Amino acid sequence: MVTIGYSKPYVALYDGSSGTDKYTEGMDLGAGVSYSDSIEVAEDNDFYANNVVDESDTGRFVSGDANITINGLQATAAKMILGIKNQTTVASDTEWDDYDDDTAPPDLGYGHVKMVREKGVDKFIAVVYPRIKFNMPAESIKTKEKEIDWQTQELTAAIMRSLNGKHKWKCEVPTPFATEEEAYAAVKAFLSQGGA
Repeated sequence: MVTIGYSKPYVALYDGSSGTDKYTEGMDLGAGVSYSDSIEVAEDNDFYANNVVDESDTGRFVSGDANITINGLQATAAKMILGIKNQTTVASDTEWDDYDDDTAPPDLGYGHVKMVREKGVDKFIAVVYPRIKFNMPAESIKTKEKEIDWQTQELTAAIMRSLNGKHKWKCEVPTPFATEEEAYAAVKAFLSQGGA
């Protein structure tokens, strides 16, 4: 099985304070361009007896960083993932989103669809990170020249363990779906009522 595509990034507000993982206000993040992550795992903790390893506690997930590139971040998604709260109206009656002291990125659930090919058949895997937090995005814009330089939105986020149960940090369906729509529906279902 070889990975050949990435699509349908989706986010929802996360709340683990009640003893269970809960998600609300799910929405599309944008059209997926690319995804990558780096995961930090604690070193194995070995116990020695008679000069050899007698027991070992295998290194566990500590934290991670996700790099998500989408076609563009729309205002509604930006408000959710960055925690933009206030709006100001100026003399021209134009409404502005304020990035100010009250802007605080919330905990979110994040998911996407991974496209794979196995023996010539395309299949789709639903992937969810139960709890992440986006960083304030940087922006780089270039003027339009003779040919368009397609400019995308790059986002980074911290991958964290969920607050409940065995503190899951990633969930992935073991059996790929036949269609992208089925995998996308699974991501949305996970990030609606409280996960798996």
